Amino acid sequence: MFTMPSLHLKSPNSRPQSTEPHTHQRSALSQPQAYNHLKDDQSGMTLLEIIIVVALLGALMGVLVTSMLTGQDTTKEDISRLGMGEIAQALQLYRVHNNRFPTAEQGLSALVLNPGTMPRWRGPYLEEDKLKDPWGENYDYEISGRNFKIISAGIDGEMGTADDITYPDTTGSDDNDS
Repeated sequence: MFTMPSLHLKSPNSRPQSTEPHTHQRSALSQPQAYNHLKDDQSGMTLLEIIIVVALLGALMGVLVTSMLTGQDTTKEDISRLGMGEIAQALQLYRVHNNRFPTAEQGLSALVLNPGTMPRWRGPYLEEDKLKDPWGENYDYEISGRNFKIISAGIDGEMGTADDITYPDTTGSDDNDS
């Protein structure tokens, strides 16, 4: 019958066992060997590997920052629409108390301060900081008969460009049944 010889494997960090009684003294020559457990071909990461890892992390951060900034613009547009809805509610309450909307000359500031010509004015109907869009610009107000429009210049801050945000939304009906 054939038997396999037994193998005794040593780990790289194992110490040779001695038959002599154990002493607490170490020789100066054996100390560096205890810390040298890597072979010459296992010297860790190379500079090229480190550069590649750093470049990959930088690219990943660039993608994340770009997506976060795009998300912020979309969020500001949504906040602008919500703010316009609050202004529209304040305009409706103003109309209930005064039997009409503020004139174009009075503007949205009539929701905050009595224009002086409205004896039934019961405002303020809105806080003054609500009259600015998320980009810090004043909302524009247009009135035509019983229909009004609130406009934000959007991210570019210029009225009449493609990124303007309007209430009511002009992609649907332009009429505001007041």
